[in-house]
Amino acid sequence: MKNILKSTILLLCGTFVMASCSDDRENNPVLLSPTTFTMNVPTYSTQTIDLATSSALDFTWSQPAYGYPAAAEYQVQFSPDNSWTVSTDEANADKSGTLKADYANVGLATSTCNASVEAVDIDKAIQQIKQYKEDEVPANLKVYARAYAVYAGDTIYSNAVSFNVAPYYVELQDAAPELWYLIGSCIGDGSWKADQVIPMYTIAGNEYDSKTGQGVISWTGYLTTDGFKLVKTPGAWDDQIGSSDGGVDLVKNNGGSSNICVPTNGIYTITIDTKALAGIAAEASCNNAIKIEAYTGTPKVFTSMAIPGSENNWNQVTGNVMSPLNSSVENHDWTTTVTYNADAASSDGCKFAANGTGDFYWCSSSFPYGTGTNGGSNIPFKAGTYKVYLNDITGQYMFIKQ
Repeated sequence: MKNILKSTILLLCGTFVMASCSDDRENNPVLLSPTTFTMNVPTYSTQTIDLATSSALDFTWSQPAYGYPAAAEYQVQFSPDNSWTVSTDEANADKSGTLKADYANVGLATSTCNASVEAVDIDKAIQQIKQYKEDEVPANLKVYARAYAVYAGDTIYSNAVSFNVAPYYVELQDAAPELWYLIGSCIGDGSWKADQVIPMYTIAGNEYDSKTGQGVISWTGYLTTDGFKLVKTPGAWDDQIGSSDGGVDLVKNNGGSSNICVPTNGIYTITIDTKALAGIAAEASCNNAIKIEAYTGTPKVFTSMAIPGSENNWNQVTGNVMSPLNSSVENHDWTTTVTYNADAASSDGCKFAANGTGDFYWCSSSFPYGTGTNGGSNIPFKAGTYKVYLNDITGQYMFIKQ
């Protein structure tokens, strides 16, 4: 009787387990592989949207049929011809210049099924594709939008929807290189004030992302054991680099971090890969993105600096006189503000000259960023007002339009 009872119980348990497993299999989600999804027709599709006076345009779409609420990443794309073969990113990266863009990724990636895209960004994308001159912009244009979804390594695209816009001309420019600034007891007058900073410089031959401005920047100058920090925006501390140990073990965006202190007073070179730095989490080590290295050599110390050029009769003494950025320690950085009323002619331009003579000067054929050398070509300035910086150790310079 006991054996019969045991057998009955085991049979019932086995049946329950099999039923449970069967139920689990039926309830487990199955990943499907959709090939497309639906972008909704905008409510304004029958209107003509004036991009010059509009702030942002809203787009919505349904989630692809993955079989369950998958955390996909989306972005919106635009094309003036409903053609989707070459993106503006691909065309910009093509050094041969043979690729012609017919669509653009615009706006930020999102994990939701909607996006609000700035009208000015749509206008820039259209102009970058169509390459309109200022007097050639059409009064009305049909534009197509679609979204793409990325999930589990696969990318799929929605249908395209159309709407009408009135585009306008805007000067197309790459993003300015992302800069970081030194601030501290051995920087400027040593007061740690927002106007007592020294910028880092672009490096000749390096490329900078046209959208983000990210790339490799550097600075060479005198540092002391008194300490400093690096900030992305003078006067703000949200984006800062400090030290985790009071030395040169660097940490990102940690408000409680110590000052960065070099082991001995002297000349150092700091190099930052701002693209790599952007991918590092807050309060994490950033030693892989930043290097601080002792400089070999003894640079000359200058007492004055100016920017002689064709617009001031090449006056090396009073032509756009520059001010030293460091007053607390040995100075190697200079700044001033200049205004050029017209572009430099092909044989004209400007240069940096030290000590009021032609014995030490820096110039190159690059504008607005470059690395000057003694004996280089004149700097071919463009019309405008600029904040100018020069490092006299490396010859790195920047004309930052105001």
